[in-house]
Amino acid sequence: ASFLFGDRDSRLMTWKVAARDRTEPIDFPNAGPRHRIEEKICFVSESLVAEVTCTSYPEYPVVEFQTHLKNISSSNSPIIKNLKAVDALLTASTKTILHYNKGAQTDVDDFRPYISQMAVGSTLTLAVNNGKPTSLLLPNFNIETDDGGVIAVLSWQGCWKTDFRQGNDGLHLTAGQHETEFVLFPGETYRTPLMVLLFYKGTFLDGQNVWRRWFYNHNQLRKQGVRFGKNAI
Repeated sequence: ASFLFGDRDSRLMTWKVAARDRTEPIDFPNAGPRHRIEEKICFVSESLVAEVTCTSYPEYPVVEFQTHLKNISSSNSPIIKNLKAVDALLTASTKTILHYNKGAQTDVDDFRPYISQMAVGSTLTLAVNNGKPTSLLLPNFNIETDDGGVIAVLSWQGCWKTDFRQGNDGLHLTAGQHETEFVLFPGETYRTPLMVLLFYKGTFLDGQNVWRRWFYNHNQLRKQGVRFGKNAI
């Protein structure tokens, strides 16, 4: 995550690790292949705590992460704005192809695929600002390079915004809520959107197939560990 804390850039603030915890959650004994590792790292800088929760999956090249910001002072925090759930260089390639999809607006071409060629110096902003997160576009992106790529998914039930910038060092992504500008009251906590990144080798279709398998095994709804549906296994 990155943000402005008053007039300071969070990336330039001094952060210290205050706590670290690692667990391997188990949902149900018969839940199937749902092995995952959850790590929580608590960073502190002055009056602000940033707790980052990362979940990885040994069977899949996937990481989920989310940040909770908490004001631990006895007064209101400075204004926090431009908060991004992710602010990172995702690829080292100088040329990438971005795959994404239209949302659902009850049109004949709902969910149609889009492709953008991202050459060095190009930028692309994709956003939904009407409060309906899957209306104009889906917040799911497949970033293809010559030998693989990254699937990036922003989980946010509301307005979201992503900025892609292709540089000589690779493709940079910032993503989060469309607009943020707020203070935290004493003891108050703010949760950023959840981000999911899947790193793959091969074509963008190979990446999408890995995503389907991971999603099926780790996200499909279950009751007492058993998947819903007539033919659930």
